[in-house]
Amino acid sequence: SSDTSEIHLIIDDGILQLVAPRSPGHRYSIRGVAGQLIMLTNFQSGGFGLATATIGSTDPENWRMLVSAKPDLVIEDFEVFDQHLVLVELLTAPKKMAYQIRIIDRTTGNEDFIRPLEPTAKLRLHTNPDPASPELRYWVKSMTSPESLLSYHFEDHNTHALAGPLMIGDYDKKKYVEQRLWFAARDGVQVPISIVYQASIQLGDN
Repeated sequence: SSDTSEIHLIIDDGILQLVAPRSPGHRYSIRGVAGQLIMLTNFQSGGFGLATATIGSTDPENWRMLVSAKPDLVIEDFEVFDQHLVLVELLTAPKKMAYQIRIIDRTTGNEDFIRPLEPTAKLRLHTNPDPASPELRYWVKSMTSPESLLSYHFEDHNTHALAGPLMIGDYDKKKYVEQRLWFAARDGVQVPISIVYQASIQLGDN
């Protein structure tokens, strides 16, 4: 079912351990590091947050929230490193729809953010299999920039490109403009509209 989740762990001697049984509307995914589980979960909440539990005590009633769910923010994905938590977030506040990556120091609680400059940019995590890695690898793309692979270093907070798109022809992103506009539907709900056009075109107010 797409409405519920049920995950089992393979522990000592191949024994299966249930993390949390199915319950209506409850969805979760897990990451494990150093005997600890980190869950992206909507347990007893209208949105998704991050919770933690030890492998030997996974009953949801014993979960401890690390990052609480917030209105106007969706946690789409996450990754766990030895010293950091990484969250891919979509801000959904009216007239402020944007992706960001939040990096949380697991020791100090200090936060840093990766926020693309392009208004239509989308972020997603690359494979990060080593929890001891000093860097985070992620992808970014927008309506004017094909997808590129970047690396963020936890220690100095610097980002550099690892792989860019193979461009054919003389494409120049500076010749184009991307925007995210908002349209009020009949019921008053603000609907986002993403557009891209040549920079030489002057758009009217209407």
